[in-house]
Amino acid sequence: MTSKRSIVFFLSLFLCFYLLFSRALSSSISDKKAELNDIRSQIRSSKEKIEKANKEERELSGKLRKNQSLLYAAQKEVDKAALNLKVTEKKLKLLKSELSMSEKRHKKHQIELEKRLQQIYEDMDPSYISVLTEVKSFSEFLNTFYYLQMIVEDDFLVLKKIRLEKAEIAKKKVAVEKRYNQVLKLKKQLNEKESRMTTIVADQEYLIALLNDERKEYSARLVQLEDNVQEIQAEIQSIINKGSYYTSYSGNGNLSSWPARGPVTSSFGWRIHPIYGEWRFHSGVDIGSDYGSPIYSAGDGVVITSDWLGGYGYTVMIDHGGGVVSLYAHCSKILISYGQHVKRGETIALVGSTGNSTGPHLHFEVRQSGVAVDPSGFVN
Repeated sequence: MTSKRSIVFFLSLFLCFYLLFSRALSSSISDKKAELNDIRSQIRSSKEKIEKANKEERELSGKLRKNQSLLYAAQKEVDKAALNLKVTEKKLKLLKSELSMSEKRHKKHQIELEKRLQQIYEDMDPSYISVLTEVKSFSEFLNTFYYLQMIVEDDFLVLKKIRLEKAEIAKKKVAVEKRYNQVLKLKKQLNEKESRMTTIVADQEYLIALLNDERKEYSARLVQLEDNVQEIQAEIQSIINKGSYYTSYSGNGNLSSWPARGPVTSSFGWRIHPIYGEWRFHSGVDIGSDYGSPIYSAGDGVVITSDWLGGYGYTVMIDHGGGVVSLYAHCSKILISYGQHVKRGETIALVGSTGNSTGPHLHFEVRQSGVAVDPSGFVN
């Protein structure tokens, strides 16, 4: 009787211990999952900020290219106006010189004519009188007087010609000065336009540089957050492993079914990350498949994760026993739930492009005792 009581006592004690341990284990996992959800929220926020920065940068880059073209055109116009101004300035200088020479000729000839007229009509220059008095007839006198008159008239014609020449040069000078002022005004306007465009281009280049810095900061933050997700997932797995005596699947870890139809588009191992452009380790294989295509369990097991996992997007993890866990990431829809037992070949999710993904595909991982192994060499 005493023996039976002892057995009942120990069974009761074991049951209490089991319930307490299970609750503690469940509480720890719940806390970690809450922490995961918070980090996932931060990841989504960082991705939105990165996308916003990318969009703003694309828009600014388009405007910058357009304004750089406008600036280049404005600079060409300024250069053309400067050349035109230089040529016009030379023409104006030449015309000023010609006008000055014409004015000097006109003034000189006018002075000479005035002196000659004064000598003839006022002082009665003896040379002219002697010429007239030496004539021997009245007709000869008239002829001589006529020739003297012609000489004076020639002087007047020359003076008139010089005056017309001067007027023409002055007219050209006015036209060239007008053109010079127009070109000068245009050059000033173009210089102002070039200055404005230079400022706009400089401001846009500065904004793009700021956006690049912001994007780098967000990307670095995103990488850190995703690393945190991996750490917390590892902690959750560690908690599960500690309680594996009570919770782990008792299978032998055999995997014998390929999880999706389609070619392997990215193998296990080191590669250039398709999103970040960095050299990173690829802990699984990518299987190219159509959006919404079925994803199958690689073996019998129990579901230990059916949730959003950061860069993995919607993810399923299955414990197959023997320390073997398979992972199916970037799903568009999950069809099973946590704790559910699944069979090899059973449809567990649909192919998608959630998380850090460039298009619909299945990212498939196999982990043995927590270490990622090449699925293509592990699955029969």
